[in-house]
Amino acid sequence: MPARGTIFDAAGMSTPQEVIAPRWEWTSNPPRSGETLSQQDKVLHTTDDRIKEVLFGGAPGGGKTHLLIAMAYLHVMEFGRDAIVGMFRQETPEFRDILNQATKMYLPLDGKWNDRDRMWRFPNGGTIQMTYLRNMEDAFGHKGAAYSLLLWDEVTGWHDEAPYEFLQTRLRSTNVDLFCQSVATANPDGPGMWWVRERWRVMDPSTPPEMPFHAELGEDVPDDAEASKRVFIPSLLQDNPHLNRDNQYRDALYAIKDPARREAYVKGDWSIFVGQAYPEFDERFHVCERPFIPSDWIKWAALDWGSSTPYCLLYFAKDALGHIYVWREVYGADTKRKNMGLSRSATEVAKEEWGHATERGVRMMVVDPSIYNRTGHERTIADDWTAAGWIMQRGNRDRRTRGEKIRDVLQTVCSDGKPILQIAEQCVNLRRTIPLLVMDSYRPELIKDGGEDHAWDTLGYGLLSTFANQYDAGMFDNDRGLTNGAYKAGLDWTDGPAGVEDDGQQSFHEMMAGRLTR
Repeated sequence: MPARGTIFDAAGMSTPQEVIAPRWEWTSNPPRSGETLSQQDKVLHTTDDRIKEVLFGGAPGGGKTHLLIAMAYLHVMEFGRDAIVGMFRQETPEFRDILNQATKMYLPLDGKWNDRDRMWRFPNGGTIQMTYLRNMEDAFGHKGAAYSLLLWDEVTGWHDEAPYEFLQTRLRSTNVDLFCQSVATANPDGPGMWWVRERWRVMDPSTPPEMPFHAELGEDVPDDAEASKRVFIPSLLQDNPHLNRDNQYRDALYAIKDPARREAYVKGDWSIFVGQAYPEFDERFHVCERPFIPSDWIKWAALDWGSSTPYCLLYFAKDALGHIYVWREVYGADTKRKNMGLSRSATEVAKEEWGHATERGVRMMVVDPSIYNRTGHERTIADDWTAAGWIMQRGNRDRRTRGEKIRDVLQTVCSDGKPILQIAEQCVNLRRTIPLLVMDSYRPELIKDGGEDHAWDTLGYGLLSTFANQYDAGMFDNDRGLTNGAYKAGLDWTDGPAGVEDDGQQSFHEMMAGRLTR
């Protein structure tokens, strides 16, 4: 393929007579200073190096979506009826802009759109399907499909990589000259930013951008198995002079008030997590060694039950100063499959945990209210836990209330200057998943559904229980509990009951002061 030119030049078509008139022309962006290929052309050339998985990502405005639309047509023109392209986004409304852009290109080239099948068909037999794919249920709907090219617009929109990985198994063709490929675009934001960064080694200093690398193979693979290649190709607004001729789009990015989003969008910075639900969470201040729990402390547990999805059980304790410690975690998840449960029976887990709990003086539990639903059965999940001996309380159903309570205990400090919430370092899944949660872009006051929020749900149930709101001795405001506005600096971190020296109080003050003034 040439370094630059029209899409028809890239396809090896040199004269207007070789294509359907009138022509729709696409001109690639110019290369960066000192380079021969533009960032878009580098993506087009990845087939030459047989790179199976490509991530083209970074700042908005670099021409990522436009390139996917062009790539789909290129593929159809080259391979005809062997070209079966699937282009995916997570939600249908997000396809409106893509479909509008594609229509301007494909209709003059005699492409026919079928709205029922959400598919473009071309005279040479090639097809381009444009559809949503929200979750694994939608992914399984493509179980019998065979795609020669997969295109993912804004791949960070998926919470985890399960739908993406499943569709990779649908990449296949009987044409030996056709190299099947998966190309994804993304901005450095969205709920799936973490798995995308990991899959393409975006932040790995040993794998610089544009350096292809081999993916790791699973266990028990044949000796002659060869790992597929991946590459991350960065994209910036500066790469696209067609959009940014008068700097209006650039200036709009600089005008974004949220500093994290502004930095990510202007510089394409993947080290910044845009949309993070709890930027307040900091392991330096909210994670501690497992505390000694005196017998006179209030102790309770909280449960978010799951069978096909992970279940989570957290143990809480509250001291006289008002600190709430999460000191034990039980997380029933399949370690080989992301966000999947163990399919254990509630009766078995309830008896097992009752034995552990009574040894530690814990008998009270606040639970997910849905476990009281009968759903056609004589016994409920709640019946199984009650039969084991647990004294249970229904948890708060409202996700917004639970989320705000978690934010409150992260931001609020007790009279010793330490945050209310203290999480024992052994609670690895709670610590792991809190930083990964993102806000719902359509309902910014809520956590986005679909992520690994089981530990978050459990934490919210436990913090809103009546057990957590008993005595508040040592708080600045004993009647209402300490609020964000009552935060005070200059408190002695060594004055707590444990007497452990900690020099991080000033850092916490600076961190919280900045976040509470947003």
